[in-house]
Amino acid sequence: MLPRSAKEITAFLAERGLAPLARFGQNFLVRDDVLQVMLADAGDLSGTLVLEIGPGLGCLTRAVLDAGAELVAAEVDAGFAEILRTEFAGEPRFHLVEGDCLAEGHPLASALWEALVERGVRTRGFRVLSNLPYQITSPFIAALAHLEVPPASAHLMLQREVADVLRATPGTKNYTPLSLLAAFAFEVRLVQRVPASAFHPRPDVDSAIVELRPRPKDPDLDALLEFGRALLLGRRQVLRRTLPRALERGGAVVSKERIDAALLKSGLTGSERAETLNPEIIRSLWRALR
Repeated sequence: MLPRSAKEITAFLAERGLAPLARFGQNFLVRDDVLQVMLADAGDLSGTLVLEIGPGLGCLTRAVLDAGAELVAAEVDAGFAEILRTEFAGEPRFHLVEGDCLAEGHPLASALWEALVERGVRTRGFRVLSNLPYQITSPFIAALAHLEVPPASAHLMLQREVADVLRATPGTKNYTPLSLLAAFAFEVRLVQRVPASAFHPRPDVDSAIVELRPRPKDPDLDALLEFGRALLLGRRQVLRRTLPRALERGGAVVSKERIDAALLKSGLTGSERAETLNPEIIRSLWRALR
């Protein structure tokens, strides 16, 4: 049986010459009530294909399999991968991909995506449930936004600060390019805040469970995000000053007259600051300038 308490986890790992590694974000959930909240909010998983990133010791993995799902898991730590192979050796619905879940130039590592394809992701779709390693949160969410087959939903445990950024509104300090990505690509819902004491080792920050549901994919998502990112570099400056520089960063030189026309079409005066613009206004402005 897999360890569940902090004491059990420490002893279990020590027996195998292992220890949690901060560089892999290995903080293990030790509160079953938090796990049950995520599962209950995810709803019926029977017969579904689920992706889990960083399963660690397999606590969530076991619960998802017990709920009747087929699960593809990506684990980068060789020691933990061996534990998972042993624990789930007789489970035909468990499929482990050892290695990084991300790959440069592609949303997901090829071995991971192929594992999903082999299990019919293009026809049956998939869902994501994961206690996500903190250091890959932003790139993984970006990867989900760019997949040819987006997940039907993603229930993610992540840093509370990141959850706040994903749900941030214009004019707040948390409003960043990641906020724009979340707004353009997903509907984001906070499920529950989770204290640092729910994990072992205890992290320095609290966490939160969020649900992401994909919006219809915008074919111009990358260009739109680059435009929004460039605008937010001058977040406190007025648009008339920020816009030309943002456009130049994208390799475009646009006349003052065209900028004025785009501002007017978007219902703006040019005196607004970029940080106060909601994502749909940024989208409208980008399309008017394009």
